[in-house]
Amino acid sequence: LNLSQLITYRKVIATAGTAERVMPYITGTTIAFNNANPDTITDSDSNFINKGFFPGMWIIVSGATNAANNSTFKVDTVVAGTLTLSSGAALTAETAGATVIIQPAGQGMPVPDGVKVVIKAAQANTGIVNVADSQVKADKDNSFGWRLDNNECAKIGIKNVNALWWDSTVSSDVIEVGFES
Repeated sequence: LNLSQLITYRKVIATAGTAERVMPYITGTTIAFNNANPDTITDSDSNFINKGFFPGMWIIVSGATNAANNSTFKVDTVVAGTLTLSSGAALTAETAGATVIIQPAGQGMPVPDGVKVVIKAAQANTGIVNVADSQVKADKDNSFGWRLDNNECAKIGIKNVNALWWDSTVSSDVIEVGFES
């Protein structure tokens, strides 16, 4: 992740009580691969935006049936159900069915010195957002991390976004993740 262009992305909690990673991450059997020039990865559950994917990021794919699809790619554009990859991507057509994982390439999402991760609970949220440094801690009532009501934020000094997990007491609540120097 190149934070010279500070980005902001949104995440939506699918199921209250089931903590998720703060970094962009998706796993599922609804992901297909299309050799279309430009090549695309599609999700029939339309969760790419909800899971925090954004244009310009590098992703790594694993779990695809066709080994050629288990690789690193740059994302050009993102809509709810489609990641359009940069030119030069070489996907092989594959229907959904395998349990595929897509996450940031490299070592998660390293955060440079002097940059803070800012997590904001959306104004329209109706539940309490819990943010912590482990899945177990984020699932709790959160005496271990940060507890955010709607429209509240936390600035967190951390080396890698992949160390953060979040949950909410209400399904479909949203967080906005940004970076501040």
